[in-house]
Amino acid sequence: MKKVFVNILLLVFYCIPFGYATMYMDFFDPMSNQVLGNISNGIMSSFTSFFYLFSFLLVGAIVLGIWTGSTRNYPMAIIGNLVSLGISLILSMRVTDEQWDIFFEPLGDIGYLLLITIIFVIIQAVVYNLTRLVVKKFKCPPANNYYK
Repeated sequence: MKKVFVNILLLVFYCIPFGYATMYMDFFDPMSNQVLGNISNGIMSSFTSFFYLFSFLLVGAIVLGIWTGSTRNYPMAIIGNLVSLGISLILSMRVTDEQWDIFFEPLGDIGYLLLITIIFVIIQAVVYNLTRLVVKKFKCPPANNYYK
């Protein structure tokens, strides 16, 4: 029963739309709800995307990668990342502001979302593999044994 609960909790955390959240934080100022960056010429001129990408996404990817690696639950990672991408795509398409696509013009909003998701998955895979190496090197029992 505990293993099912842990799997569901892991899937819920994987389903957070990290890509859309990063794009939203880059596009809108959370304090004044105004558009950030120079959107008149169609390029992202703010460095907030870099900051949010490597803070919000990095922390999420590391935590989820360690959790997945220690529990050996790679199928949940695949399902969760696909669901997260799907939710992010749906949310990104629902933005009605015409400046949304212009703001992410070099790649477009969907291309930028795919780039963020690919970076997120690569970080998770690296952390997952490092966690698996640490578990094997120190001969730690898998974390799922504790949940039975």
